[in-house]
Amino acid sequence: MAEWKRIFGNRRICTALLLIFLLNGFLFVREQVENDYGMDCELPAVEWVFISDGDIELARESADSRAVLTRYLALTDEYKSIAPSEASILLETEKERLTELLDTDNSDETHTEYAAVNTLLAQAEYLSDYESYLLSIQENKERLLSFSVFSDTDSFSGRNILKTAEDFEALDGSTLTIGADGAVTALLEFTLTDYLLLAAVILICIAFLEERKKGLWNTVHATPDGRLRLALRRTGILFLFHWSASCCFMERICWLAFPFTAELMIWGGRRSR
Repeated sequence: MAEWKRIFGNRRICTALLLIFLLNGFLFVREQVENDYGMDCELPAVEWVFISDGDIELARESADSRAVLTRYLALTDEYKSIAPSEASILLETEKERLTELLDTDNSDETHTEYAAVNTLLAQAEYLSDYESYLLSIQENKERLLSFSVFSDTDSFSGRNILKTAEDFEALDGSTLTIGADGAVTALLEFTLTDYLLLAAVILICIAFLEERKKGLWNTVHATPDGRLRLALRRTGILFLFHWSASCCFMERICWLAFPFTAELMIWGGRRSR
């Protein structure tokens, strides 16, 4: 307990951990803004853009990402009770109507509606094709096992192929529904948290070596509890910190508390499917 208090009672360590925590949240929010909150905001209209050296580039108009997100969340509520295959047909029809409307109506509302419908259509089509994707996994299993290098089902590669097919086969028959899953997707794709978590663990390891800097290494190790017991305590601290931080990272509860708060503000806290 004394070692635990020494490590986490250190203001510099706690301040550094807090800065890592806040940096993680800041970078997460910035990435969401730069990526239009995961929305496909491009419009079908094409513009010719003349750049300084006389060349011509093609550019597309874009809808306001925040407005698109708001409308997208509303659409998910409207379509969540409809099967993805049926919803994709309805959304495709609506997209065609909006594409024609854009030729005569260039308002922000139409831009927003088109981008929101197009984003939701992509999700509905993905869900509609998921059963085919699961079927392709089983077909790939048979094809891979037909090769001599993978034919031995007792080998590592053979067992891996069988295990993968078995795991995906358990998903067959699952009922998928349309929903605003952007919050979960955004958090899982934010890989910078892995490196910041590693930095936090390294910071704890550095804190273990402070007695070296203060010239107390020999004194500490000369005490009855200064060797094996101290090493075990530090190992326990490192394990508990890494375990708790990893759990929070995987579950996005505490380690991503600031990004989770940002997620609530950005996505309205919706985590369907």
